[in-house]
Amino acid sequence: MTKKNLELEQIKKIEINILEAFDSICRNNNIKYSLMGGTALGAIRHKGFIPWDDDIDVMMMRDDYNKIEKIFNKQYNNSNLKFLTCTTNNDFPYPYAKIVNTNTIAKEKGIKKIENYGVFIDVFPVDKIPESSIKRGIFLKKIKILKKIYLIKLYETQISTNKARLLLKKIISFILKPIKLNKIVEKINKQSQKYNNSESDIYCNVYAETSLSKNIFYNRDFFENTHKIKFENIEAYIIDEYDKYLKDTYGKYMKLPDESKRVSGHNWEYIFMNKKG
Repeated sequence: MTKKNLELEQIKKIEINILEAFDSICRNNNIKYSLMGGTALGAIRHKGFIPWDDDIDVMMMRDDYNKIEKIFNKQYNNSNLKFLTCTTNNDFPYPYAKIVNTNTIAKEKGIKKIENYGVFIDVFPVDKIPESSIKRGIFLKKIKILKKIYLIKLYETQISTNKARLLLKKIISFILKPIKLNKIVEKINKQSQKYNNSESDIYCNVYAETSLSKNIFYNRDFFENTHKIKFENIEAYIIDEYDKYLKDTYGKYMKLPDESKRVSGHNWEYIFMNKKG
């Protein structure tokens, strides 16, 4: 690729515009959402992005998640914004959604090129999980195993600084070669929604690595009680109990990490404006 990659501040500006469009639809259709993960942390600690990050993540209950996909694509039909999921795009390799600005083109290192992929924000569904600690443990274990398989299938090239781990990944990758990635994605989505029709009032964002690894779960009100907060030059929504959420997720979250850890979570092969931009 010969085009110049977008600078970090350009990527952030495009993501803010996507978030603003998403937020507008949610407000106009009585749909609740919250900033999550590093985006929630950035909103509280930095009043916007974590300075070295290029990511916006939001979460919402599964019923709202299903609702906004239809509304968003209808309202933004024939525009440069697309709500992408694995159910509407056959080559989309993620089990959660991304709202993409298709006036940009992007590819992440090690991951197969995706059609209509560019600068995006992530949209994560929140699902019910079992109230029984035994059933919950089994349920989450299955999700974790599926996600490990998924990550091995997602990356075309296996990477690890540990030689033994790298060899194991390559062996597993070879064994899993006949299985298509979209089948693993289907299994993750099916498993994550398994208890949504149950009487349980415990919810978890099982697609978020930290929530899954630290067994972070709350009741429905925790996720749905939100308020406005400043994020860069716009307002977005965050859960009322963000302090508990951020402490559960990051510990002493107001303390800056060591400089060596102040890096973006994305590893772009290229990311630039296309001819329409």
